[in-house]
Amino acid sequence: MGLSISIFLFIFVLTTKAKVGSYRYVISLALLVGLLLLSKESYWLSLFLAGVLVAVQHFQQQKQSVLKLSLWQIIIFSAVFFVIVFLIIVPLKLVYPFTQGDWSTRVEEMREIRAWPGFKPSNITRPSYRLAERHEPITIVAINRDWYRDSLKSFYGFFGHFTVVLPTWIYAIAVAVAVSALNVGITIVVAWSKWSLLNLVMKVLLICTPLFIFLNIAASIYNSWTHDFQPQGRYLFPSLIPFAMLLTATVSLENKRIIALRAASWLVSYMLCLHVLINYAM
Repeated sequence: MGLSISIFLFIFVLTTKAKVGSYRYVISLALLVGLLLLSKESYWLSLFLAGVLVAVQHFQQQKQSVLKLSLWQIIIFSAVFFVIVFLIIVPLKLVYPFTQGDWSTRVEEMREIRAWPGFKPSNITRPSYRLAERHEPITIVAINRDWYRDSLKSFYGFFGHFTVVLPTWIYAIAVAVAVSALNVGITIVVAWSKWSLLNLVMKVLLICTPLFIFLNIAASIYNSWTHDFQPQGRYLFPSLIPFAMLLTATVSLENKRIIALRAASWLVSYMLCLHVLINYAM
């Protein structure tokens, strides 16, 4: 749910024709934000990118004299937005926890009941569990090469409860050829050479996406430090949207040869994914 709502929110803010200062825009935005807040906390980071886009659109519409809001209109729109978000999240985020007594204790009891043997909070003696409570520095995760390696592998494909690892050559193709070295490299070069031709929204996205990915990685590191050492790629899924921007942001400014090269790499990526799904994930 979290990834789907994050994508819907991003596409809505990026493509909507509705003015920022309209009830249609405010209500649609509030519905998507409310649903996103019901998702796992890792996806809340998507609000950062959406918020940046909303701010850019507001600036553009004001600059073009398309948007002129009085103080009273801003208050009304803000009230409508927060009321809708509140009504969406209040049943699960406020009412339900308050009816359960000591919420943190209840959550711990739930983990005790549902966790696999050996992973129950009362039984876990592993040195990687709740490092912060054991007064270990966060650097024990932040500079751990194994954490980054396993997180990236899990981000692409690590199946069977981390028992089915893909061959190294698959990870190498996915990262070096089909994705990172080729597409991101092209985007950086084209953006650098044709920066003045990019519109404001695309410029802001190209600047903010690396920051967003960094924040996502930092949040996952923090989770591994405060809860359990878990280099799981699913915690990095919020970065799929900004990463997609790094793969495609400058396509409109590229010549046919570069676009053909991109298309070929995307085809290789697709075929590689099918190979992984058929031979390892199924």
